[in-house]
Amino acid sequence: HSPKLWRVLSEVRVIAFFVAVFFLAMAMAVVDNFLFWFLSELCASETLLGLSLLFVALSEIPLFIYAGKIIARFGHTVVLCFVFACYVIRFASYSVLSSPWWVLPIELLHGVTFALMWATSVSYAKIIAPPSLEATMQGLLNGIYWGFGRGIGSVLGGQLYGLYGAQWVFRFCALGCFLCGCTYALAEWFTRRHERNQSASRRKSDSGEATVELVERTRQTELDMAASHEDGIDG
Repeated sequence: HSPKLWRVLSEVRVIAFFVAVFFLAMAMAVVDNFLFWFLSELCASETLLGLSLLFVALSEIPLFIYAGKIIARFGHTVVLCFVFACYVIRFASYSVLSSPWWVLPIELLHGVTFALMWATSVSYAKIIAPPSLEATMQGLLNGIYWGFGRGIGSVLGGQLYGLYGAQWVFRFCALGCFLCGCTYALAEWFTRRHERNQSASRRKSDSGEATVELVERTRQTELDMAASHEDGIDG
């Protein structure tokens, strides 16, 4: 199974997907670990912190329910690019908060940045997995998101928080998500363009081979007809 797995993991599209998942995990780690610290600095009450978690949970429900239809309508790539865009809006909004109560409408974006993102990632990992390696691919996805990505995001976010403060951390994250989303979109675009060119070349090659084969069959038929005609004359 290893050769099949490494062959899949060496594809540009698959590499781009897992890199995107890694950065999305880092972004979520920053939100989970440092948003409440920032809200506390803005003198947010415990009631508000509890309400923000309620908004987060409620935002996930419709996105988990309709994720399949959304993915089928727009495709995995478009959905993941939309997730990056929502992260940009989410972080940029955090960075300009003056009243902690404005966090409540912002937290509704969590449904996109987690629920829709996770459903899309699990679905895509299932599609790219070689036969009999679906569980391995799901394990790899979970390890990158819940382990490696979130761990690096927590450590790096903590360092930046200590050096620059929460608002600048959120601004850095907004910029990072914008750049990562654009890079992922470009990688997908170039990959699809390359695949279309390869497909067109194969069709052209197949058409050329079919034409040569047709000419050879026609020539052979003419030779056979000529030979039969000569035999008739001799007879």
